[in-house]
Amino acid sequence: MRICFCDDEKSFHAVVENMIQKWSGEKGVLCEVFHYDSAEQMLFENEQNFSFDLILLDIQMGKMDGVELARKIRERDNHVMIAFLTAVGDHVFEGYEVQAVRYLMKPLQQEKLSELLELTAKASQNNRKYLILEVGGEKEKIYLEDILAVESQGHYLNFHTMRGNLEQKGTLATVGERLDDSFVQSHRSFFVNLSHVVRITKTECSLDNGETIPVSRGAYKKLNEEFIRFYREAIL
Repeated sequence: MRICFCDDEKSFHAVVENMIQKWSGEKGVLCEVFHYDSAEQMLFENEQNFSFDLILLDIQMGKMDGVELARKIRERDNHVMIAFLTAVGDHVFEGYEVQAVRYLMKPLQQEKLSELLELTAKASQNNRKYLILEVGGEKEKIYLEDILAVESQGHYLNFHTMRGNLEQKGTLATVGERLDDSFVQSHRSFFVNLSHVVRITKTECSLDNGETIPVSRGAYKKLNEEFIRFYREAIL
């Protein structure tokens, strides 16, 4: 799991890291913790999106407190799990506002943190599937449902998404292992997301954003069958 921890008390970072890794070792769940000393640093280093399974925020911080940081996060991401660390329990209503899943009181107890990590692990299994892309030297989280198609271009993959195209190194075979059954290969260089397909011909398929994706002769039959399967319940 990818966990963000933001707290301006630097000595506390090692405490939280050790607690997380203790749970990780006991449960066999790999946890990668990203540490930030201020809200401003966290926002600056995650400007585009928040590619975490859990964001754990201290409420009492410097210029920008944890609640205000959570509001900024919610402006861009309505799904990532947020929890608060606090020495006082008077921010409950702000927590509702940003859909915080937990308040953990300081001094932090291993049992309470472990319960939060269990909740996060279960949610990450049930939540919308996503990929973490390396784009321009930065990590970017993209949900599968927002990917229209994946195109192979030499040693690179071009992800056609709802907010534009994203490119990173990789192969179509490798990314195909990470996609779900809404994706079908329409061509030796393309996977297409059936949930965005509006029309299929023997040479191309039209997507709901106006794009067209090539369809090869060898892929047409399976693509058409998978399209019918995908929308079976909606067919009149």
